[in-house]
Amino acid sequence: MFIESIRRVFWGLSALVVSSAYAAGVPDDCTQLIVGIAPDWNSMHGQMQLFERAPGGQWKETAPSWPVLFGKHGLAWGSGLAGQGESGLRKTERDGRAPAGIFQIGKIYTYDAQLPPGADFPFHQVTTADAWVDEVKSNDYNRFVTIPDPAKPPPWFEKQKMRHNDFAYRWLVEVRHNSVKMITWMRAARHPCYALLPTSDYDKKWQSWHLPPPESWKTGH
Repeated sequence: MFIESIRRVFWGLSALVVSSAYAAGVPDDCTQLIVGIAPDWNSMHGQMQLFERAPGGQWKETAPSWPVLFGKHGLAWGSGLAGQGESGLRKTERDGRAPAGIFQIGKIYTYDAQLPPGADFPFHQVTTADAWVDEVKSNDYNRFVTIPDPAKPPPWFEKQKMRHNDFAYRWLVEVRHNSVKMITWMRAARHPCYALLPTSDYDKKWQSWHLPPPESWKTGH
């Protein structure tokens, strides 16, 4: 599921969702981390912060945190690098919840022909033929697809097309589950990851999942 910096919303990191292999927390080769924190599982609002580290080093915040929006119904456990084995509410299609856990970052999707100056990350310019399939009964569920002829689209295409000519969809970031500032900050060679948790679970899991200590983002506002 996707990120849009102008509106400061977090729908960007919960819109394109792709399952990824299991690992115990943040991988060692991940040296850039996007952290989202919600007050509780049913919270729509929260904070986001960016962190970096040298290989084997400690996480350090790179800028103050900023307010974001999650799913309209809050959070639910997703399937990524960590979180899929937890008990509790599970993420399902169209449940209005953002996937919680730790995830790899995939590709950037954008209306623009190129990324902003300074950006260095794999991207795809979205066309009128592109869609992200969210129909669970489809063989292409949870996949990026391009139809042969956008002038003659299949019936399902209208609701799942990626190009809406809406500024809220200008920048989409693929989060591998089942903001211009952020886009220019991410580097593919640093294997960026994304973590989203409610405060209570973050406090319990930050050490075992190799996350920044809670005081890093609690004092970074």
